Amino acid sequence: MQNCSHPLIRAKRALHSRWAPVLCFLIVSVPLHSQEKAMLADAKPALVWEGRDGRNCPILAISQEGRATVGACDGTVNHHRLDEGQFAYGDLWQAWLHRFSPFRVETASGQVLFEGQGKQSASAAWQRAVAAWAKLAYMELESGRSAASWGTALSWSLPAPGSPGYCQHLQVEGYRRASASLARCQGEVVQDFGQVWLETSEIEALNDWFYSKAPVFVEGVRFFVTGTQPMTQHEKEELLRCVQALFSRLTAAR
Repeated sequence: MQNCSHPLIRAKRALHSRWAPVLCFLIVSVPLHSQEKAMLADAKPALVWEGRDGRNCPILAISQEGRATVGACDGTVNHHRLDEGQFAYGDLWQAWLHRFSPFRVETASGQVLFEGQGKQSASAAWQRAVAAWAKLAYMELESGRSAASWGTALSWSLPAPGSPGYCQHLQVEGYRRASASLARCQGEVVQDFGQVWLETSEIEALNDWFYSKAPVFVEGVRFFVTGTQPMTQHEKEELLRCVQALFSRLTAAR
């Protein structure tokens, strides 16, 4: 990001110097109307995500209240609320905001500057999860649509023991939230077991594989990892144990 001497930035630099380069990008690099520029300068974003695509320089800024601004190098800029319509991120955003204290991180999912209000220091695994969530939010807000494959890190489906025609389902999002259900193998969900955040130990176990191993499809598990190294048989067995334990944890409370 470039240096910026725009007066709207100078006025904010003393209090919000961490955000000055980001606001510079949105105010100077992206051609906006003066009213929009003033709004962005006053926004005090609580999260800014910058993608790693050097051609389009995608960027997302989110205020504490859930106002989101999506921008790109071609001059495109759009404003959203995270709780509007299909952009059902309001609850997720408030969970991040009030759980973690501020951090800055660069990950494979992009760079994040986060001004959290919580007291918990985010581990490296959780920082990656926030970055993955921000990237997904950008993709869906920018495109105006959603695709399950964008956010899914792992899915698991097997016939339910003792229940012919029914299957157990588990899905883990890239931002490390899991959901489980029981459904007809060829039809609708008959019991939704809800959603939970992964425990830090579960995230760390998956992350060890997620960023180093090649995609895996074994015994009902589809693990959409980003590495290149094949998993060993022992690692596949350990992955299956982790998945089964997670499914058991989600269903135990129901």
